[in-house]
Amino acid sequence: MFSEFSIYRVAILTSLLILSGCVSLPPGTGLNSPTNTKSLLNQKAWIGTVKLTDYSTENKSIVEDSLRGNITAYIQQTGYFTETNTLPGKAGNNDWILDFQFDQYQQNRSMHPAYFPLAIATATLYIWFGGPIVVDSSELSGTLTVKNSTGQTLLKTSSNVHEEHNVNFWSPDYILYDGNRPRTTLMDDLMSKVYTGIHSKINP
Repeated sequence: MFSEFSIYRVAILTSLLILSGCVSLPPGTGLNSPTNTKSLLNQKAWIGTVKLTDYSTENKSIVEDSLRGNITAYIQQTGYFTETNTLPGKAGNNDWILDFQFDQYQQNRSMHPAYFPLAIATATLYIWFGGPIVVDSSELSGTLTVKNSTGQTLLKTSSNVHEEHNVNFWSPDYILYDGNRPRTTLMDDLMSKVYTGIHSKINP
């Protein structure tokens, strides 16, 4: 038999989770360190535009600027280029400009199907012992276009990432979801494809 207090506590916690658990999460911009580093390309790169085409709020430009800064730092860490800067600036005749466009940039949180019945059945022990409460997912797609200083497209590549994972009451992501891992996976794939394409142009 469940005590009235246990049932009440589950009901309150469930209500709070329903209110906060089935939502679109604010888009983060952080990136982890690149997982793939390759030999140096004898080339200078500039980060041009970074656009989020499926994101339309008042702070869109702030999010794009933040993501642009993090992408610049990420590419600097890859060590692919002799130098990586951001436009505006004076690009040399042989420099390359990297433009990013993200047509899908979504992070969502939904209730885990096992949460409600098991939290009730175990009088909330399911929660305190780390049973999954919500499922966080990321749907990302991006296109990277490499141009020369005159605006001619040299290379264009795209990538998609779908990632989801369970989150319990003790997970760091439960309160502060950052989404760095799927964003970094997307950037790793885009840059790996570009590196391969650039390398083949330099060393045909």
